[in-house]
Amino acid sequence: MLLDLPVELLEEIGCKLTQIDHASLRAVCTALSGVMDRLFFSVLTLRICQLRSENGVNILRALATGTAGWSVYAKALRIVPGSRLETSKSQFVDLSDTEMHDLFVSALGTMRNIRITSWQILGNDPRWARNAICNYLGTLPCLDDLQLESTGIVDFSFPEFLHLSKFKIKGYHGWSYPSEQIYQVIAQSRLTSLHLDGPGEWADVWSRLYAETGSPRSIHLTDIHTRIITPDLFKYLASYSGIQRLTLNFPDGGSRNASNRLADTFFKTVLPRHASSLVELSCPAGYESRWSFGPHNLHAVSQLHELRSLGMSINAGELKRIPPSPTAVASGIGALRMGIDAQVVQSDIDRAVVLLLQAAAALPALRQLTILAADTESNRNVRGRNGIIHYTSAVTETIVVAVQNFSTNTPSPAIVNAGCRKYKLKPVGMDGTYTAKEGTSDAELLTYQEAEI
Repeated sequence: MLLDLPVELLEEIGCKLTQIDHASLRAVCTALSGVMDRLFFSVLTLRICQLRSENGVNILRALATGTAGWSVYAKALRIVPGSRLETSKSQFVDLSDTEMHDLFVSALGTMRNIRITSWQILGNDPRWARNAICNYLGTLPCLDDLQLESTGIVDFSFPEFLHLSKFKIKGYHGWSYPSEQIYQVIAQSRLTSLHLDGPGEWADVWSRLYAETGSPRSIHLTDIHTRIITPDLFKYLASYSGIQRLTLNFPDGGSRNASNRLADTFFKTVLPRHASSLVELSCPAGYESRWSFGPHNLHAVSQLHELRSLGMSINAGELKRIPPSPTAVASGIGALRMGIDAQVVQSDIDRAVVLLLQAAAALPALRQLTILAADTESNRNVRGRNGIIHYTSAVTETIVVAVQNFSTNTPSPAIVNAGCRKYKLKPVGMDGTYTAKEGTSDAELLTYQEAEI
């Protein structure tokens, strides 16, 4: 009966299934295999450390000669290091670096329909493989989304990308991407989405983008994700309107005063420029500062009428350190637990959470609200786990209590994420856990109750 369905409907059904399901359906019969092939092979994964193995060489030859037929279906390419433990040197095929490079180039060259490429780069990847990939990426006519993740020191140059609209870079400590190359990729490709994650020096990228403001070469990104926050970034963001998705990943200025200055600039001069276009905003503070939600930025947040997803942090206020109990010390448990336990004042959290939940209910398009705990400034320069204050966990617990105790007459479809749980507004008494306040009807009230979504 399944085979009686039109091919288009079978493909639509297949789009809802996993790759494991695709493999199972391919084994049923030739007809289903033909339909599922374009889905099963739409994502192709190449493991760098296994390319020289017998199996890896056979795969490259099958791609290069076209005998497998996979190339025409591939729309996304994942290039990963793989596990070197899976392939011993005794399994390597005796081919020179030049021969491997030429074979790899031929195999890659058959995949002309790639639109998305994700490449995890290691510093000890063979140069012949790295060069082949770089040159190949620059020849793809349909490449729209490029994601690079690097560990270690890597030396290579980006090719010219003419059609790229999404560019994501993730680096780790000890290495960063040359900002000039990053800017050239942006300028050549006319990007709309840029994600810069890691310890890179991105200020030059933002200053170059700002310098082009008003010129025919000006670029107005609609999706930005970054961790390093600088005045140059804010100058660029304030120079135009139209951002739809903005993620400032735990913004921090290096000190509370510097963070406060950056936050004030953002909420007063940057955010209003994009109030009518933003659909996603995430800017939870790394450490307690004016980046967190409060009366100081209530007006700016309340103007985001198109916002569908919001993520912000809460400052706790007064902190109380809790010494280990005598029982824990006597039993040795206190010595095993590193760090310092903390307690915060519930009423301080209640005020901030209530204000945020009320503001969220007034945003007509909001569907998701994430409330996080900002860390205490006392943890900023702590070295060693023994000196760490267990602050965010204590604050998160009180945030959850504040959400659960909140009641309102104003309905809101937004799901609230707090403490790894999801909450949804429901009428009082649906789970039998809430006692209405004196003089108030249960039927009038809604409370946030845990939901499975």
